[in-house]
Amino acid sequence: MIEIFVTTQFTGFHKWKEAPKKVDFLRNKHRHIFYVKVWFKVSYDRQLEFFIQKEKLDNYIKKNINTNNVGSCEGVCTVIANMDNRITKVEVSEDRENGAILNV
Repeated sequence: MIEIFVTTQFTGFHKWKEAPKKVDFLRNKHRHIFYVKVWFKVSYDRQLEFFIQKEKLDNYIKKNINTNNVGSCEGVCTVIANMDNRITKVEVSEDRENGAILNV
C-alpha cells in the first residue's frame, strides 16, 4: 500500500471546562495554531495530487471546524477522518507540541 500525506494549519480557540486544577488555566478560552497532517491510501503514482488534496482539506476544515470553539485534537481528528474514505491516518497538534493521532 502506498500512502501520501498533506499538511495544513489553522488558528483556533478552545477551552476545557473540566480541566484538572493543576492546569485550570485551560478552563479559559485560549488560542492555538492547530497543525494537521492527513494520510491517504493510493494505488498508483499521482492518483491523488498533493495540492488538490490540500485544498480539499482546507475547505473541509473551514466548513466543518468551528475555529471559535475547536474542541480537542482528538475531536478534530475524528471530524477530518470523515472527509474521505481513502484517509488512513490523521494527526492534529496544538502548536506542534502536543496532539493526537487517529489511525482510521
